[in-house]
Amino acid sequence: MDSDSTSSMRELLRRFLRKTSSEMQLLANDSPLTLSQCLVFLEIGRPRESTVGELAAYLELDKSTLSRTVDSLLEKNYAEREPFANDRRYNRIFLSEEGLELNESLDEKQEARIEAAFAKLSPERREEIFRAFATLVEAFELIEAEAATEDGGDGSEDDDPDPARTRAASGN
Repeated sequence: MDSDSTSSMRELLRRFLRKTSSEMQLLANDSPLTLSQCLVFLEIGRPRESTVGELAAYLELDKSTLSRTVDSLLEKNYAEREPFANDRRYNRIFLSEEGLELNESLDEKQEARIEAAFAKLSPERREEIFRAFATLVEAFELIEAEAATEDGGDGSEDDDPDPARTRAASGN
């Protein structure tokens, strides 16, 4: 890629990030959450169990910062914390009943915005964009994995209290 193409791509990525940040801010404004709470809340709402460490790694946030945000969601009764049965040193974080209701509402609003944007495009263009994003994400993930390997790490998180899940994630 030549420097003009790289500069153009960098500018497009910046514009896209600003637009997605604006979309997330609109979503947060339409809820009782701050933007940072909304980002963490939506991640907790994904269909899997998570620890604070796993969420911090996935969101690329410091554990103490994420812990404070999770604590604020616990105080608002949107999330709950429960020790893992097989390793009580770790707590799983999940949405409360009230949190599940809010999550459903936010998901519906987010999906409506995405559908409205995609409705402006042909089905072929939507598929093209989807493939391009998937490819770009894969490329960035490869760069991250290479950097982790160069730094001496294997790029994996080791604070998962469920050894079977850790083995399954690593393919062992």
